[in-house]
Amino acid sequence: MLSENLVEEAISLASYQIYALFSDPRFVWGPKLVSITVDGPGLDAPVQQWVGSVDQEWNENWGLKARFQELSLWKANTSRRYGKPTVELANLYPVLLMKGDYFYQGGIIDRSGFIGIGTSGIKGFADEQISHIVEAMIYAVAFASLEDVKAKGSSQL
Repeated sequence: MLSENLVEEAISLASYQIYALFSDPRFVWGPKLVSITVDGPGLDAPVQQWVGSVDQEWNENWGLKARFQELSLWKANTSRRYGKPTVELANLYPVLLMKGDYFYQGGIIDRSGFIGIGTSGIKGFADEQISHIVEAMIYAVAFASLEDVKAKGSSQL
């Protein structure tokens, strides 16, 4: 059931909470922009999407925008590979990390253990919470989709 459309809809629903985080300086260190990556069974490739002001005036001290996409992909893949949030890997299981791995906060594994979600762009603890918000919306959209199938009198996707 996981599909690019489902992920995009989930991120769109999550964007309301993400914009609320952008408005509070406790969660933002620089840009009001995050890259979100979701990868799991049913997707031909990881889904990457920006949320925030892509066209905002860019401060060179923030680094390259493409770096945020790279990091969100890394966070999603690392969490999926190890079945743990990136913060746990760094704080509890550093022996699992391989040469070249980053240990930034923001990557999670969903409750099924198969979907990796990574966010990069604002403070690490807030990136991680955004990944959890996206996870919640993925499940909300999936459950709503099942209800639609049931309403049509079917119990098969």
